[in-house]
Amino acid sequence: LAYDTVKQKMEKPSSIFKYIYQKDLKFNPLYIWDKYEKYKETLKKKDYVDILLTAYENPEFLPYVQNLIIDEAQDLTPLMWSIIDKWPAERKIVAGDDDQSIRDFNGAEARLLLERKNNATVIHLKETFRLPENILNLSQQWIKFVKEREDKEIVTRIPGGIIKTYNNFYTF
Repeated sequence: LAYDTVKQKMEKPSSIFKYIYQKDLKFNPLYIWDKYEKYKETLKKKDYVDILLTAYENPEFLPYVQNLIIDEAQDLTPLMWSIIDKWPAERKIVAGDDDQSIRDFNGAEARLLLERKNNATVIHLKETFRLPENILNLSQQWIKFVKEREDKEIVTRIPGGIIKTYNNFYTF
């Protein structure tokens, strides 16, 4: 499942891969992937995805728990969600924020979290303790451009916040 997802993404190159291909730099992600898999076999080692695949393929090894607590659920991959679905638990408590999804390069999509809210009791935490007012207001203007997200009201008690504008990436 994970291998197929990665391979599929590599067979449909992103813009950076297209750019590299156009420059004719002999860059082939599938070749690198195959070499990596052979390298692991030679060393008889597993990486994180291999461990996840083992859990997915052998759910009988997942211990029963009363409460399975998952945090940062917006960054879970389809494989991770599949394992959670198979995990025997009396209650599954999932915490995540679709507006904080940052791991789509890894196959995670906030959509996967949003799809599950129909079968859940949803509790929105409306107050941020991290962002001052000016930063929150600016972020709320930008986040509206994200298509797959849930609208939510967020407030802060922290006044102010300095916003700096840069016209050039190199002037940080």
